[in-house]
Amino acid sequence: MATLPLYKAHLLRGRLEPIVIYPLGRKGILRAVSSLTGERVKKDPKFKHTMANAAVLGRASGIASFVYGELPKAFRQFWMYRAFTGEAIHLLREGKTDKEAKDILWKTYAEVWVIKAQEPQPSVDLSYKEEVQISKRKKTIQASYERSVYALPFQQNYTLPVRRWKKKKEVLAWPP
Repeated sequence: MATLPLYKAHLLRGRLEPIVIYPLGRKGILRAVSSLTGERVKKDPKFKHTMANAAVLGRASGIASFVYGELPKAFRQFWMYRAFTGEAIHLLREGKTDKEAKDILWKTYAEVWVIKAQEPQPSVDLSYKEEVQISKRKKTIQASYERSVYALPFQQNYTLPVRRWKKKKEVLAWPP
């Protein structure tokens, strides 16, 4: 593998039969064309272990997708999906079936959220409005304030103020 100045790599980018040229970082890379193709990897017996690992990864990805989908959207983070996939791979390699692995991961991570979602939630009015009018001589100020409060899911009697006293409308009448 050889290097080129970056500007030359951009000009010569592509495949010139025995070599491939492409920019990488702040350099241009010049390397020999590989004989490895996707078709060869999928059909050649030399790559049967690679394809077996790919099959396990595909099964584990489906299991992780199911468990990840059961989590509340506000709680999900993508690293969790990757972690679930890794754990599913370990379970499948230990000899567990897809159903067993799915049940184990679901009970470990998602069951709590599903049970809490089925609990009855108290009905609460989540908005508070106040109208203010002040008059002094010839000037009038009218303002409307709104305070939004949201109840966190699955935690009763807990409210979180999202915005404090957001001014909605202000009208000043000031005759000359």
